[in-house]
This record gives sequence, structure tokens and C-alpha cells, in this order.
Amino acid sequence: MTEKVGYLGPGKVTFGYMAAEKCFQEQAVEFVPFLSHNEVCDAVTQDLTDYGVVAAENVIEGPVTETIYAIEKFHREFGLRICGEVEIPIELFLLRKINNESLPKKLASHAIGIRQCERVVRELQSKGVTVEVVESTGRAAQIASENSDYAALASVKAEEEFGLARLRPESVADNRNNFTRFWVVGMRNLQWLGSKKTCFLVNLDQKTPGVLCKTLGPFAKRRINLLIITPPADPREKVGIHFYA
Repeated sequence: MTEKVGYLGPGKVTFGYMAAEKCFQEQAVEFVPFLSHNEVCDAVTQDLTDYGVVAAENVIEGPVTETIYAIEKFHREFGLRICGEVEIPIELFLLRKINNESLPKKLASHAIGIRQCERVVRELQSKGVTVEVVESTGRAAQIASENSDYAALASVKAEEEFGLARLRPESVADNRNNFTRFWVVGMRNLQWLGSKKTCFLVNLDQKTPGVLCKTLGPFAKRRINLLIITPPADPREKVGIHFYA
């Protein structure tokens, strides 16, 4: 039976799809789009898909909070686990249905994509273009393909899929070294070659002095290097120490 792999859609034009394709490129799988990372994780636990690919961390923006807490929730309730990782370079292009001298009336993209292209966004806003946040860069490209009043910040795959034209020849992302780390989530492990990593979501409710040092100390004693220690924003937690490593 062909395994199913969920990712953030729509279509095959998002960075989530690019990550899923890279992870499973040599395997016969069916890619299934979802509207949010939470839905991707939920589908795995409900046995609608075998694995899911979700954005975990961007080198500029930091952790994707929706993903972190979706994994926390579904791990606690169903045993969802992180079983793989892949990195995807982020290149965003300014796209439109037609490339003429007129300005678009609106610019659409995912919230993170907009923040990653602040220079061109500010330039367009100064000329009267309004910004619209949508659920993914792929959805932005779809909107731009259907309405010539819109431009989109989206991937080269979106450009190809929807037959859009570039308003700028190169990527308009502020940082050319931008990339996003994606996690593969599932109810069982994948067979990966090479070195292995894991992730801990730590919630310390204690008010004991030095509790953070006591938590991290055993890693140092065992010569285990921590790639990142990040306290993702969590409106649920007003006290305590909350981070993932």
C-alpha cells in the first residue's frame, strides 16, 4: 500500500511540499495537502496519513510556534514523534499574472514570507500597495493567478505551477542565506542514514533557583551538544520556564 505524507498546501507549490518531496523523493508515496501544520499533525494521529512534514524553525524568524505546540499536544495525547529532518533554502519571488508597468493593488503572502521580504514590502507600501496575509505562499500565488490586481511573494514552484511572471528577476528575500528546517512527524520512526538528532520540549514549573542549569547540566556531562535552545512564545504560560532543545 502506498504511504501518504501530509504537508502544508495548497497544491504542490509550497515550501512544505518542497520539503516533503526532498524527504521522500526516492519513495513511492502520495502527498496530501492540508491547511495548517496542526492539521498535518492531526492527520497522522488519526491514521489519515503515515507521516507529516511541518516547518519547525526558520534561520531568521526562529521557531514556528504552531508546529512546536501541535507536536507537544499530539505527542502527549497520541504519541506523535519527530522522526526526521530536512532543510530547505527559502527563495521568494515577486510574482504576478502579468508583468507590465502598472503597480499591483495588493500584495499577498504568508505572514512569515512578508516579514522575510521587508525591503520590497516597504517599497510597495510606500507606493500605495496594500498587504494581505494569507495561509501560505502557495495560496498567495493562486490568488495572484486568478486576479491581476494581486502580486504574490511565493516560490519558484508557484511561479511555474500558476504560470506567473516575475516582477523582479531575482529572489526578493532580505537574506540570501535564509533556510527553514522541516521536521518529519509520525507514529513510528523512519530509517535515516547518518547522525541522529532528537528534540525535547521542556516545561519547568519549579521556582527553584538554578533549575535551568540542573536541567541542561547532564547534557554537558555526557558531551551531548545542543543545536538550539529556544523559548517559543506561548500565551498559555505566564510563569515557569518553557523551551525546546
